This record gives sequence, structure tokens and C-alpha cells, in this order.
Amino acid sequence: MESISTQVSRPLLNSKKSTSYQSIDNNEIIDNNEILEDEALSQWEMINDKCTSRIGRRRPFILIGGLLVCLSMVSIAYSKEWASRFLGKKTTVKNVAIIIAVVGFYVLDFSLNAVQASIRALILDIPPVYQQETGNAWAGRMLHIGNIAGYFTGFLNLLALFPFLGDSQLKILCIVACIVFTLSLLYTCLNVKEKVYEPVDDDSRTHSIDDPDFFEKSTRYGSFALLMYSWISFLAGSIIPRFTPTSPSSKNPFTVYNIYTISHLLFALIAWSTSFVNNVEQSILLIGSFGVPWAISMWIPFALVGEYVGQEDDRETQENTDVRPLTNNDEEEASTSLDLTPTSSSAATTLHSEEEKFAAGMILGVHNLYIVLPQLVVSLTSSVIIKLVNDISGVDSNDAFGWVFRFGGAMAIIAAILSRYLDKLHVYRR
Repeated sequence: MESISTQVSRPLLNSKKSTSYQSIDNNEIIDNNEILEDEALSQWEMINDKCTSRIGRRRPFILIGGLLVCLSMVSIAYSKEWASRFLGKKTTVKNVAIIIAVVGFYVLDFSLNAVQASIRALILDIPPVYQQETGNAWAGRMLHIGNIAGYFTGFLNLLALFPFLGDSQLKILCIVACIVFTLSLLYTCLNVKEKVYEPVDDDSRTHSIDDPDFFEKSTRYGSFALLMYSWISFLAGSIIPRFTPTSPSSKNPFTVYNIYTISHLLFALIAWSTSFVNNVEQSILLIGSFGVPWAISMWIPFALVGEYVGQEDDRETQENTDVRPLTNNDEEEASTSLDLTPTSSSAATTLHSEEEKFAAGMILGVHNLYIVLPQLVVSLTSSVIIKLVNDISGVDSNDAFGWVFRFGGAMAIIAAILSRYLDKLHVYRR
């Protein structure tokens, strides 16, 4: 449920983000945000693994991230009102409102990713190894449903439907997102049963945007394209996993590795087809078709990580972990006595000398790191490509963003080649 809510929140705001950024340097915002997100999320996941809270290892961070999501969405929707409440001069109010909106987007981007990463960690923590592929496939489906719901809501004329929720489309979007997100978060936290852990040792390990009619129409076309993209992602994420082999000995060629390689090649083909797009209908079709490789990217990498973590768990002993499950006997002892027997120095030395177990949250943190780093590279490279295209053409070229897509298609070919060298984990549908 919470996977749905995180994706509802993201597309609702993505469809309107440019309204708050049109007065500032977009590329600088993206670049700085990726740097912050890169460092903070990796630390967030490592702290996840060390958590010994009585309410669970992931639940505290889901709740903290959820609170930040709601606060940041409110700050984005009401940035002008907040600024005018404390300042009187109009010019000053405008500048402060921009700052509030930018900071809100910083916090929103980080906190959404943090909540989603904690949810993914739950999938690794709770289901057994043989259910990892199924669990991650269902998580992908939930993400696609969230995308559909979010972009469909952004496509609607909310001012006509819910005038009592606010006086602008963006405010109503944020309120709807907060309500859905909060309800889903509460549902997840109340129904998912986490193990309680205790510490084992102390190891630290191109029309003018000033034209309101054009801008509104463009925004709704964009939301509709993303809605199609979300539907295709959902359908692909629901159908494609059913074609995978059901046993390691199966001769079925549709293995997760082959599907993953094909998804990269498909992405490259779609990205290069931007050279033939000349109207709105073709653009919508192009954006929608990206849903197929996206659905695969939301399934197979996490399934592989889950399978790998499960296999490592089978090979490691409980004494190698930084934290271990707290049993019923441990709880009874803790309730009768507050004194804990200290670990001897010789035992601690032995523990330090043993090979450290791979923790689910830490591996997801590393995985997320290799998701964020390419985003940083892409944001920098996109700025260079757009500038080069505009300098060569002598004007602001409409095809500048098309060249960014084509560059991404070239990188997808490299990714397809590299995908053939992944370790074979014998992932199959059970």
C-alpha cells in the first residue's frame, strides 16, 4: 500500500514542478539535489540496519520520512502564503516563496526516496528467499498503480471537482497526495509485522510559459502522457513476470537476465525514435512506450538483489550479524532485569575477526547509490548536450531534449552489454 502512496505523491508534484521552478536555474537545483540525496540516502540505509527500536527496524524511518513528505508538500503548495504571512513587500515575498518551494522540493525528493527505500528493505527482511521475486514483482505493480492514480489525478481539472480543497490545482494536488500518503503509511505500519532486534556489539560499519492557456494545456497533455506511461508500466509489470521460467532446469528463454537485456535494447530503440516525433500524439505514444522498460527496471534489479541477499543469509551464521532477532526468551529476561552481561573482550575480538554479514538495508543503500550517481551524471550531461545543440543551431532548439534522449539510448546499449555479465543466481518464478 505504501509503495502506491509514494508514487502517488511523486507524479502529482512532477506534473506541476515547473510552475515553481520557472524563475530559477533548474539545472543547478537538480545537480545540488542529487549530490545531497546521494550522500544522505546511503547514510539513511546504514542507520536502518542498526536500528533496535521496539516498534521495528524500518518503521521509525518510514514514519519520519512520511512526516517530512507531508511537511514538504504543504510548504510547496503554500509557499506564497507562508512568505506573505511574515513579509509585507511584494518583491521580497516572491523571492522568499521561491526559496521555500525549492527547499520543499529538496526535502520532498529525499524523503520520498527514503520512505521507498525503507519499504523495499521490508520486502527483503520479511518474505523468505523463494518469495523474493514475487514480492518485488508485486511491489513494482503497486508502484505502477500509484503512477496511474497520480498522473490521472494531475490530468483532471481538480479546481472544478474539489473547489473546497483549495484555490489552485497545485494546492489540491498536494492535499490529495497528503491524504492518500498518510492513510497508506498508517495501513502499512499497522499491518506489517517486523522482528524486534537487539544490538550484538558496537561495530560501526517552446511557447512562452507566460501564456496561461498554453501552459495549462501543455501541463495537462504532459500529465496525460505520463498517465499512459503509468498504465503501460502497470500492464507490463503484471504480464511480463508470468513468462519467466518456473524452475532452474527450464529451457524457457525468457529468463530475468534476457528480459533485462531486452529492456535496455527497447529503451534505446524508443529513445532514438525521438528523431521521428513531430506532433503531440506521437509524443504521448513515445512517452507511454517507455513504460515497458521502466516496469522491468522496477522489478528485475530488486529481484536480483533480494535473491542475492537471501542466498547470503543462508550462508552466514547468526553470530556474524550486527543485530539479531530478539526472541521471546530475550524479552522475558529483559522484563525481569535491566542488567545486561557485558560481552567479553575475547568474544568481541573474535566477532570483529569474522566476516561481516551483508545487511539488507546496507545493500539497498549501495544499490540506491548506483541509482542516484547516474542521475547526477545525467543532469550534468544533459545541460552540456542542450547547450551544445543550442550553440550549434544558434537558437533554442526544440530538438535539444531529443538529443538528450538519444544519448540515453546510447548508454542503454552499453547497459545491455554489461547486463550479460551479471552473476547467474538462478532466479525463477515459483
